[in-house]
Amino acid sequence: MSYKICKGCGAKNDISEAFCNECFGTDFIENEKIQNNDKTIIDNIFILKHLDFEIQVRNNDILGREAVGGEVLKEFKTVSRKHLKITFDKNWYIEDLNSTNGSYLNDIKLSSNQKYIIKNGDILSLSSKVKFKIMI
Repeated sequence: MSYKICKGCGAKNDISEAFCNECFGTDFIENEKIQNNDKTIIDNIFILKHLDFEIQVRNNDILGREAVGGEVLKEFKTVSRKHLKITFDKNWYIEDLNSTNGSYLNDIKLSSNQKYIIKNGDILSLSSKVKFKIMI
């Protein structure tokens, strides 16, 4: 099934829509799809879902208190200013940027400056205080 993503709010929309069904925006990500196991994946966006909030991330984003997600992560002093890098190259990867309190993938501490593949449903922790479910 093909769809396009609203750049404003991240909502999935039918490919024929001229306006976003959520925010009525007109700026969409199109033609940046890859096929993987008969499932269409937009290679630019995924969601980090916390109990209280969500953070939308893209390829090459840096996550941290003074980076992507900073508006909500600034409350968590255990998260570094530039904590984690997210990249895409046929798969999604995360890389701890030598953060003070570390990053964890499914409760396993990550080595700094090493890429780790992630998948839908994985649990990402930025220190012991901030946990996300990965929604690809």
